[in-house]
Amino acid sequence: MEEQGLVAKAADPDDARRSVVRLTVAGRKRLVDARRDNGAVVAERLARTGHTADEVAAAVAVLRDVMAEQP
Repeated sequence: MEEQGLVAKAADPDDARRSVVRLTVAGRKRLVDARRDNGAVVAERLARTGHTADEVAAAVAVLRDVMAEQP
């Protein structure tokens, strides 16, 4: 990703054994584009299921609860 210009890597100023990796402008654009494209695919698939908006919202709420649960 660094070679593609999507991230920049530098030594951690507090610990030279570590690296700090940050998104570049190009990396942030790629991330925004990927999220948009993913959202479009998910929306298309949800539309084909025939579920109502309320059913989808309920499913999302359940998934959020499951993902937020601590082991």
